[in-house]
Amino acid sequence: MSFADRALGETAMQAAGGANCVTIQLEMKFIDVGRLGDWIEIRPQVVKRTGSLVFMRGDVRDDTRLLASADGVWKILRRRPD
Repeated sequence: MSFADRALGETAMQAAGGANCVTIQLEMKFIDVGRLGDWIEIRPQVVKRTGSLVFMRGDVRDDTRLLASADGVWKILRRRPD
């Protein structure tokens, strides 16, 4: 889950124009097991971006198998005026 949180969070920040984002919800569905030595990747996808939220999803895969599916929401943080 940490891997998915980090990858989706980085993509959410890009979608927010570089603004910092924090996870407010992350749901994982574990489908299969990753094995030691497997190259595992996630393919983040922005589902929707509003003025204050980024909705994300991503599939965690090895070469051929779907290992997990992640869905989450990230809050776009705005700097307070000085």
